[in-house]
Amino acid sequence: MAQDSYAQWKTTSVLAGFGQHLVTLSDANKDALLSKATQLTHSSESRSRADAILSRLRELNSDIARQFRPKKDALSDLRLRMICSDAAPAEATDGSVSSYIAVSYCWHYPQQWPLAPAAADVCEGWEISRPMMQQVMALRQSPEEGVWLDKLCINQRDQADILAHIGVMDAIYRSARRLVILLEDIQLSRDEEEAASVFAGFFEDFCREVKDARIKGEEPVDLFDVYFPRRTDELRSSDRDNVITAVKAFAKKILNARWFARAWCAHESRMTKHQAVNNPLFLCFGLDGRVLRFEFRFIYCLGLYLSDSDPLDPFDPTTDKAFNDSNPETIRQLWWRIRRLMANQTGQISAMQHIVDILSFGCLMKRDLLSIALNTANIPLFCEGQDVQCVEEVVWKFTLLVLASGDLVPLVSIGKTLMIPTADGHIISWAINPTQTVLDTPIPNPLPESVTAMTREYIELDLLVFESLPQNASPSSQEKASRLIARHNLKAVGQELLAKLPEQPQSLIRSVSTTSTGLNPNNSLSNAFQHLILSLALDNGLDWILNFPSAMQHTTASSFWNYGTVGTETNPALAPAARYLLALLQPLSNQDASPETTSILEEKLAKSLTALLDPRLFLLTPNPRNLPLSPGLGRAALTPATSNRSYVAVPTCLAHLSGCYARAWIVEAFDPDTAEPERLEDLLPSPELTIAKPDGEQAVFNKLEDAVPVLSSDYEDRREPRNDGRKTWRMRRRQVLFGCHAQVWGEEGAGLIRCEEGSGLLRGGEGLVLLRRQRVYGCQDYPWKEITEAMSRLEEMDREVMNQRG
Repeated sequence: MAQDSYAQWKTTSVLAGFGQHLVTLSDANKDALLSKATQLTHSSESRSRADAILSRLRELNSDIARQFRPKKDALSDLRLRMICSDAAPAEATDGSVSSYIAVSYCWHYPQQWPLAPAAADVCEGWEISRPMMQQVMALRQSPEEGVWLDKLCINQRDQADILAHIGVMDAIYRSARRLVILLEDIQLSRDEEEAASVFAGFFEDFCREVKDARIKGEEPVDLFDVYFPRRTDELRSSDRDNVITAVKAFAKKILNARWFARAWCAHESRMTKHQAVNNPLFLCFGLDGRVLRFEFRFIYCLGLYLSDSDPLDPFDPTTDKAFNDSNPETIRQLWWRIRRLMANQTGQISAMQHIVDILSFGCLMKRDLLSIALNTANIPLFCEGQDVQCVEEVVWKFTLLVLASGDLVPLVSIGKTLMIPTADGHIISWAINPTQTVLDTPIPNPLPESVTAMTREYIELDLLVFESLPQNASPSSQEKASRLIARHNLKAVGQELLAKLPEQPQSLIRSVSTTSTGLNPNNSLSNAFQHLILSLALDNGLDWILNFPSAMQHTTASSFWNYGTVGTETNPALAPAARYLLALLQPLSNQDASPETTSILEEKLAKSLTALLDPRLFLLTPNPRNLPLSPGLGRAALTPATSNRSYVAVPTCLAHLSGCYARAWIVEAFDPDTAEPERLEDLLPSPELTIAKPDGEQAVFNKLEDAVPVLSSDYEDRREPRNDGRKTWRMRRRQVLFGCHAQVWGEEGAGLIRCEEGSGLLRGGEGLVLLRRQRVYGCQDYPWKEITEAMSRLEEMDREVMNQRG
């Protein structure tokens, strides 16, 4: 190997005075140290995957594809260096460094974050404090063990060296014998140090009990739930309440360290083996300046225990923000953040979850967020493009990478509108800013050829476009549903079904039902949502109702839906209601059916009613509407109301998914060459509008559709006719589409049955049309809050006029 002038320079200028030198490892030694970790991203299989992703990237966006390279290129370019003591060989030879410690810490930026008083003595060149440096070197198993610290081991003046190291940073941390984490901004008080020592002792005892009892599986969790409360009670009975108080202060101080807020630190933790032997170590300062050590798993478990005394309602609508807050305050929020620093154990999480997790951490170079998410998601590429200017640019590029890898999760994720800043303002992207937790396994793409291009502004893909608008239930069906509910006390049945649900969905339904804007606040879930769903079902007829349980089983059997399967049970108490329902539907059925046939129908309708009254339907949408379909497609699907300007569409690559996914895209015809930016005032009625006066003067408007530019799909259809030749749309939002078992969605597990022009499924009128290579641009959803307020104002004016007419 050629002489490494950088290593020689650092040895002479920095390390020699401490009895250490910087060793450049041979390729054989480098490969031996990293071989196991690099199998994840550098094996022949991963190389083939990298080539496939890059090939797909070039198809979708060749400019972006040029910014990424396979990880194998970074490994071949890597010069791996280690800090070794003078007792180690002066020059690297094969196998000279058999193990190493990796150091994780925050770079010193004095104006941004203060060091603890004990960290004032900073080692020049190391750029960490002298006590921490000495402790790290003392933690080696032997003088031959190396230490890897990025500030010294990477040539920070050589961009090629930086890129090579970033490309294999995951392997470097995965291969370390132990991770040592420096919390140089943390110095404990006397009480905090005592409490930390006491509870660390408790944790050691707990681990010893688990080991001695050979407890496996879920049993350690059960023991943990009672162990710390028992030891805390012992402290309380010994009049040591001061320790109980101080341990909370200790936990909050540790968990508030700057290290927990930095993206590269999160990467280093997520790439490290969190196991009992050589568990990562936190180093901080005690009152007298000594360096104290605490295992990562101890801090994690202590935070979990203490968070139980700091409750957070997981069903509160602000919970998602609390969990992902970049400035956590409570112990539970702090524990949630440390939880996200644990390595993914299952390997089944969508890559989009990795970008969600990492975006709440700070990072000086935004491009590094891409590199970190690529590493933690095990995507075998690294980024060598120029630094991006904003987080929004990171999100859309990573969305493209995930889709190029064959994972459709970005197309069904829910979040905020992604607005990418530019020199002239901003671009509203078709991609979503994934502010909500994804918590989903990857979704393979059965039709990769149906997605053909992506830019920041648009995605080009094949769309199934529904010809009809979502419709509210007819007055006739609403009246029938009212009679059905009243005669058979279905409100009480619905409440009984809700009470029988497990705690999680039950609590969530109660929480959502009290905050939903889709319900009249004066009505309960049972007499509003239940009435609506039964009214819609009556509109759809007997066959649709009979098929509903099967459709809902398909919808809720997905791993994405974790509230239990809907449509499998029959409530015997609903038999009389089923008999009455059949009578309501009798004009649409065979009135001359035999008693045996009637009995079978009533039994099936009891199962259908059980499914229709299932409170878990509320979690799909509190405001369903019928989307009319041709009989061959199942007569109707259920979806939330849209605007009266919008079409419901489903990308063909999503058509096979179950109805619990937000697979429906609410789109509008759009011409990007002539479109002007939307203004709020253009979407609201004019403040000068008046209703017809009592003296009979001409009204400014006769109906709400003439006064309000945008209304819900419950009002008159104001959609612009499709322009199949222009092939451009803009997307307002994504939402669920469920309740039909049509062929177009495919059978369970059988994949998509293709829709082609000329097939029976595609005849015009309340059906579907398949449109190829459609460009869907981004757009914000309508300002429904302001629209609703304006409608209320006009309705109040109307009431005043009617009162004057008396």
